[in-house]
Amino acid sequence: MLLLLVLAACSGDRLFWGHTPQHVRSQLDAAERMTAAGRTAEGRALFEEVAATGHPEAIIRAGRAWLDEPDADRARAIEHFEAAWARRSYRRDQAGLWLARALADDYPDRAIALLEEVDARGERFAAATLAGLLEQHRPGDPRIEGLWRRGAAQDDIGAMVTVAVQYDDREMGERAVRELEARYSAGDRSAGWNLAQLYGPGGPFPDPALERRWYERAAPDHDASAFALAQILLDQGQTEIGRRWLFRAADRGHAGSQAAVARLLFDSNDPAEVARGEDYARAAAAQGHEGAKLALGRQLTDGRHDAAATAEGLAFLRTAADSGNVWAQSDLGSLLLEGNPQIPRDPETGIAYLARAAENGHSGAMLTYARALMAGEGVPQDRDEGAYWLRQAAEAEHQWAQLELGRRLIRGDGMSVDTAEGRVWLERSAAQGNQPAARELAAL
Repeated sequence: MLLLLVLAACSGDRLFWGHTPQHVRSQLDAAERMTAAGRTAEGRALFEEVAATGHPEAIIRAGRAWLDEPDADRARAIEHFEAAWARRSYRRDQAGLWLARALADDYPDRAIALLEEVDARGERFAAATLAGLLEQHRPGDPRIEGLWRRGAAQDDIGAMVTVAVQYDDREMGERAVRELEARYSAGDRSAGWNLAQLYGPGGPFPDPALERRWYERAAPDHDASAFALAQILLDQGQTEIGRRWLFRAADRGHAGSQAAVARLLFDSNDPAEVARGEDYARAAAAQGHEGAKLALGRQLTDGRHDAAATAEGLAFLRTAADSGNVWAQSDLGSLLLEGNPQIPRDPETGIAYLARAAENGHSGAMLTYARALMAGEGVPQDRDEGAYWLRQAAEAEHQWAQLELGRRLIRGDGMSVDTAEGRVWLERSAAQGNQPAARELAAL
C-alpha cells in the first residue's frame, strides 16, 4: 500500500513540470523512454547527466531511476533524494516524499519524521503517505484514520481506496470507482488493480466476478494484478493458467510472485527445480521481500545443504528476524538453541530470539521457550516463568502445548498436580486431532 501511495503522490509532478526548462524536459523524457524500452543502463546514465546540472527535478528523477528494477540501488537513490531535499527548492517536498519512501524499510522513524515535516508544510500528498507508513510501523497511532481521510479529501486515489476498503465507506468507494474507471479508460492499467480491491471480499462492493474481471484486465500490464489473478485461479483449481500468470509476473521481477514461485518449486522432488526456486527466492529477497528471506532461510538450513549455503540461510533468517518477522525469530532461535552438524549451538542467542518471538505472539516459540525455561537450557531455570509461557501457548490453541500442559498438570511435572485441569487441556488438544492426547485421555 505504501508504494501505491507514494507513486500516487508523485502524480503531482505535472504541477511542477512547467518550472522545468524545455531542454531539461527533453532530456528527462528521453531518459524515461530509454528505461521504458528496457535500456536501463542508458536511461540511468542520461538521468545522471541531467542531474549533474543541479536541476531539482532531474535530481529527483535520477533517484527514482535507481529505485526501479532491475538492479535497484537504494543507497544511490537516497543520495539523490538527500541532495534534492537539501536544496530547499520548489521540489523539496516531493524530494522529501521520495526520500521517505527510500528510507522507510530501514529507517522508518526518520521517514515518518520527514513525512510529518512535509505534511506540516502543506504538501498535498504527504498525509496519505504518512498514514501508510504509520499503519505499517506504528499500527496503534491514533492519527491514521484522519490522515487517510485527509488524503482522500485531497483526491489521492490510494487514500480514497483505503478509506473505502478499510473503513467500509461506500460513498468514498463510489467516488473511487468513478475516478478509477476514468483512469483505466485513459490507459492507466494500475487502476484495474485498485478497482479489484473495491470489489474484493474486504471491499465495500464485494463481487468475485468483477474482482476477477478487473484483475484480468490489468494483469497483462500490471504485475501485482497478475499475481492476484494467479492466486484466485490457483484457489479455484485452475492450476495451469494460474501458474502461467504467476511465473510471468515473477519473471518480470515482481517480488511477491517470485516468493510464491519459490515456495512452489521448493515442493518439487527435482533438485534442478528446487535450485530454480532458490534463485527466485534470492531475487525476491534482494528486493526486500520478508517472506522470501524466511523461505530461503528455511530452505538453506534444512540440513541438506553445504556449510556455505547453510551460513547464507542463517544470514537470511537473521535479517528477517531482526526486521521483526516472528516466524524467522522462532526458526532462528530454535536452530541456534538446538544446533546441528552444520550450525554450532548458541543457546544464549537462540533463547533471545525465541523470547522475542514469544513476546510477539508466536505460539510455537512460546512452547520452545517454556521448555527451555523449565529445563534451564540456555537460560537460568525458572519453572514458574516456563509454566507461564506454556499456558500462553496452550491458550493460543497450540495443540502440542496443550498436550504438554495437560501431561504436566496430571503428573505434577514442574507444576502442582491438577488432574481435572490437565484433562481439560488434553481434551482441547485431542479436539484438534492430536492423537497422543487422545491416547492419554483414553488411558486415564
